[in-house]
Amino acid sequence: MKKTFLFVIFLFISFSIFAKSNDDLDTVIANVSDSIVSVMEKNSIIAILDFSAEKDALGAYITDQLSIDIMEIGGIRLVTRHHTDLVMKELQYQASGLVSDETALSICQQLGAQALVFGQIEEFNNNYRLQVKMIDVETGSYIIFKNYNVARSQQIERLLGHASTYYKTSIGIIGEGNMYSIKGIASAGGISFDYAFTKKINAGIKAIFSYDVASKDIPIFTIEPLAFGRFYLVSPSGEPCTGIFLEAQGGVAIVKVEDEFKIGFSAVGAIGYRFGLNRFYIEPIIRGGYPFIFGAGISAGVRF
Repeated sequence: MKKTFLFVIFLFISFSIFAKSNDDLDTVIANVSDSIVSVMEKNSIIAILDFSAEKDALGAYITDQLSIDIMEIGGIRLVTRHHTDLVMKELQYQASGLVSDETALSICQQLGAQALVFGQIEEFNNNYRLQVKMIDVETGSYIIFKNYNVARSQQIERLLGHASTYYKTSIGIIGEGNMYSIKGIASAGGISFDYAFTKKINAGIKAIFSYDVASKDIPIFTIEPLAFGRFYLVSPSGEPCTGIFLEAQGGVAIVKVEDEFKIGFSAVGAIGYRFGLNRFYIEPIIRGGYPFIFGAGISAGVRF
């Protein structure tokens, strides 16, 4: 049981570290703003173009928030959005090979800007990567050319128009160690089904079958048909129905000791972490309650 418990704790820590390895979009934009202001002289004028993104709403949000952050820091003047839109059109021609870098930079010079900021955001390793470029208009050289890792979030998914689409139904298998045992731990397996009613609340049923391998002289076999309700506290990735959750389980425990059956009520509380992998999920969970006291395990399955 100790080894199972330590394994589940390790999974919790690993998932938490992974989830926090990337910053949210607003934090990244704030970091970009600090970098831009730090390399420019006071009262410099810069032009910020709409960032390239899957949806214009996301690119426009990055541009607007970047402009706001820079203005709040102070010391830098920005070319108006109306004029940067003109530059963006010229750059779109540039992408097709009709306008050279020199032409695009000369437009910025005509606008009186000393530097030009632009870039793109794209999906990368199940999160996002923001690429930021800042060009010195006079020399045509890069002042900043950097990639930032951005965590997947509800904010980004909403700007991309993805927020309304998520996996609502899940079917999986369960592996567990629990204390339906006289001498040690019982090994257990099971199946589960759940359905999401909202992005944070779902409910379902599961059946867990336990066998006490440690008590060979008095074999114990247990069946737990359970109904459960679940609430997701936080999703570091921003994906609905993923992340840390609390779960309440209720049902019966049917225990067979030798040739005798005993049936009792089962009331269980649990905490877990659902890690989404496209159409699949992995889910470590720790649960405790009556009558088995404690259990720890992991489940995996498909979502649709």
